[in-house]
Amino acid sequence: MPKKINLSILSPTYQNETYITQVVKEIYKDVVPPFNDTCELIIYESGSTDKTREILVDLQKKYPFKLIKTPKRVGYIAQVKKLYQLAKGEIIFFLDSDGECRPRAFWQLYQKYQNGQFDIVTAFRKKRKPLYRSIITRLDNFLIRNLFGLKIHDANCGFRLVKAKKVKNLMTNWGKLKHNSNAEQLILANKNSLKITEVKVLHRERKSVVLPINKIFNQIFKAFIELINYRYQSNKI
Repeated sequence: MPKKINLSILSPTYQNETYITQVVKEIYKDVVPPFNDTCELIIYESGSTDKTREILVDLQKKYPFKLIKTPKRVGYIAQVKKLYQLAKGEIIFFLDSDGECRPRAFWQLYQKYQNGQFDIVTAFRKKRKPLYRSIITRLDNFLIRNLFGLKIHDANCGFRLVKAKKVKNLMTNWGKLKHNSNAEQLILANKNSLKITEVKVLHRERKSVVLPINKIFNQIFKAFIELINYRYQSNKI
């Protein structure tokens, strides 16, 4: 039984009709119960053209989460910024809504966080599938490690537990990296001497609607270029 603390669970979603029901149910089954009324879940759905919004509205009849909706797509960065602004908890559990990391892996991160030594505990997706995604992650993190000195194996993983007060302070300067936004949070945290660690969690393969395979290599190129540009701009400041 965890210590009674305020926990905010935040999740942005878009075009996620396939997985959103499972993820919400898993959050309420595997994470929420021990916290009782000291926990909040906020989901931000933006511009989905599938049934994601309809499903979430229906799920609200059973689960007491807060749902933010915008008819037009505002983008991942705007969604995340808004979610952090709304979070009331002293700890924030952030997870992408595709369920690549099962919500119950929260407890692996929480166990590490309880040591009191870390401001951010982020997930490292082990046995990530398909193989090409694992290779891309390794290349991306090799570049991040060498450009920014951030010794993390999976910097772009959208599954982490953070100390709200410290990380919220970073978010005003966050949002410059479109393709490496989760990594950017860690880069800023590292630059500001926050303590970061990672925990291996099992990966659950998901088909990406937002980033299909026919677009992925173009996105990889853009992601690498923006990291190099970001590093160059940082040197000029």
